[in-house]
Amino acid sequence: MSEINILHLIYNDTFIEIKRFLSLKDIFNLRCVSSDFRDYFDNELAVLKVLNFAGQDDRAVSCLKLLNNRCMNLRTINFSNCRWLTNDLLIPMLFNNSHTLREINLSRCENLTEMAIHPLIIHCKQIKKLVLSHCSHWLTIGSLEALIFHHCNIEELDLTGCVTMSERCLTLLLQKFQKLKVLCLASMPCVNDNILFNISKFQSDIVHLNLFNCNAITDRGVGALSLNCKHLETLSVRGCHLITDRSLNLLRSRNVHIDVSKTSASAFIIRFNQFARQRQFYLQV
Repeated sequence: MSEINILHLIYNDTFIEIKRFLSLKDIFNLRCVSSDFRDYFDNELAVLKVLNFAGQDDRAVSCLKLLNNRCMNLRTINFSNCRWLTNDLLIPMLFNNSHTLREINLSRCENLTEMAIHPLIIHCKQIKKLVLSHCSHWLTIGSLEALIFHHCNIEELDLTGCVTMSERCLTLLLQKFQKLKVLCLASMPCVNDNILFNISKFQSDIVHLNLFNCNAITDRGVGALSLNCKHLETLSVRGCHLITDRSLNLLRSRNVHIDVSKTSASAFIIRFNQFARQRQFYLQV
């Protein structure tokens, strides 16, 4: 389609029907066609709601620099696996969209520092969904505690693999973020039965809970969840070798979807040794 024909569509408002099929790359290519295209798409970028850079390589840096000056109404930002993302690229975008931003994903963004989320903590008060999985090299206990102090409306939180977090910090988080519906604490060594007791106490409305590979939790903690978390729909305890059907059956009776790994021989031996010390042994077939 020629430039004149596309411009005709734009000026007759019928381009709105086909722009849904354009990628961000298409938009940048069209911006180079003429000043009319540039002005039109700059106006479109100014009202853009969703920005998804997930998995993009460092060739996207120049594109992001341009977007930082034009995107002012973003609701969702996804930088998952953008290892090239730096503070200088992220901070202006957080400032420019602080009044509208609702969701942000910074999973595996390895070149950030804890300074990167200071604008998020102080200015982005509308955040509902926050993904910080595998960010332990820059997400400190202090920065997470600052986030806890300044926010209370977060509904979805993912801290998968944040191995530097402490039990105390997570306890404060559970006490403050009482609107959580989705919580992922997978592969966090500090997650134990005390954390599960606090989830059951402060997060009774939790819907989806991921405890994958949290090896310190036992049937006692899961039992507390089954008694108090009446809205729970999915629970992942895959890799949690101390969890047995004794604590999971009550959840199953309420049609909670359980993601659990099959019992391995090593896990069976671990449980056998524990029960043997108590002179008790339960065999489940």
